[in-house]
Amino acid sequence: MIDEWNTKIETIPERTLIGAVYVPPGKSPPLHLFSKYRNKPFFIFGDFNAKHSSWDCEINNNSGNQIASWLEQTGNSMILPNKSTSRRSNSIIDFGLTHDASGWITEVLDEDVPIGVFFLIFYFWFISIGYHCLWDRSSIYKSAKTYRPPWPPSLVFLAQQIVFRTFVSFQNWFYGLLMAERTAEKRRIEGPVTKA
Repeated sequence: MIDEWNTKIETIPERTLIGAVYVPPGKSPPLHLFSKYRNKPFFIFGDFNAKHSSWDCEINNNSGNQIASWLEQTGNSMILPNKSTSRRSNSIIDFGLTHDASGWITEVLDEDVPIGVFFLIFYFWFISIGYHCLWDRSSIYKSAKTYRPPWPPSLVFLAQQIVFRTFVSFQNWFYGLLMAERTAEKRRIEGPVTKA
């Protein structure tokens, strides 16, 4: 039985801006940055730590009130998950802001599912690449070198040697395994070798 997947992707001829954000608890969301994209197609996803009754939270917080007010003023909309995203309460704090939320289907994955780990790795890789590419346009891009000095050349060389040796030993092990399988296959086809 063959399963067939038909995927149709429609693209629009205009530029769409995609962003990610993390707003620490107790901090205000950077609405001044979001407002720059008011009349443009945009999607901003992230952990806003914003609670409001408009998106089925039990309580409102300052960040939630600000986002709800901003949405009302700008006419933008939200892409909301179908269940709580907070570990500490029954609240939705991870969501998306967009110019048009029609047609979106959302799902919250259980954190124990391995795809969640893959998503986090991809998310941070994607954000890192995005910030690196936009260093001249971002408000607070900082290189990792500002947080930790680079290794001295001697440690870099040592790390490279360890990685190289590990790769060579794995390569030798894999080659040995491959040759053993070929020899076993050859004996199976030709039969046992007899001495004359």
